[in-house]
Order: sequence, then C-alpha cells, then structure tokens
Amino acid sequence: LAPPPMPTLTKENALSALKEVNEVCNANAQKLETAKAMSMGADGKPDVMKVMMVGMPIALDLAKDILAKYGFPADQGGLLAFFAACKAHDTDDEIKELAKNMRDAFLPPEVAAMLTMMMGGMGGAPTMP
Repeated sequence: LAPPPMPTLTKENALSALKEVNEVCNANAQKLETAKAMSMGADGKPDVMKVMMVGMPIALDLAKDILAKYGFPADQGGLLAFFAACKAHDTDDEIKELAKNMRDAFLPPEVAAMLTMMMGGMGGAPTMP
C-alpha cells in the first residue's frame, strides 16, 4: 500500500505554522545551538550523520505538536513535507523569511545546502525552504 499523501498548506496556514515554529525555536534557541554544537565533526564542520542523529530529533521534538496541528506526521518525513508545503508559498516574502529562520534554527547552513541539493535532485522531492 502506498502511504497517504502528505498534507498541503494554504498560504495563511503556512504563515501561521511558520510563526508558531519560529516562536518555539526562539524559546528554545539555547537547546538548538547546543544540538548544532554537538553535530560538529572533528574537523569543525557539521557532520551530517550527527545532525540527523542529534539535531533532527531535537527539531522534531520541538515541532511535533505544530506538525500534528497542521496534519503532518511528527517524524522526519513529516518535517520534510512541512518544509515542502511551506516552500510552495515562498513567493511571499514573510513566508520565505520565516522558513529561512526555521531552517537556520534547525540546521547548520552547510547541511541545509547539502539537503536542498540532494532533495532537489530527486525528481520533485521536497526542497528545503
């Protein structure tokens, strides 16, 4: 059986959800910065595996209630689908800025860029905002 389709967001819901996520990120900035620090490799650069093992679970924990509120699964796939649903409205400057703030709070820039490149090259898979 195929998995159910991921939800989409109206422009208003994307804006509202992103504002909620950004509030949670701001309230937990120290926790997110600690997760980023723990995700660094011996060379001082972000280690993608550590980001996925340390940073993503913290991001999911912080965002799970918001993901569920807007119909997304509270897992990594749901978070990526949420990114994609927000990306659909990135012509709106406020949504684009809030999505960037969310991405920056969750991921080191090098990892965000790599994930964007990887997912963008997978035949229409979600891209990071």
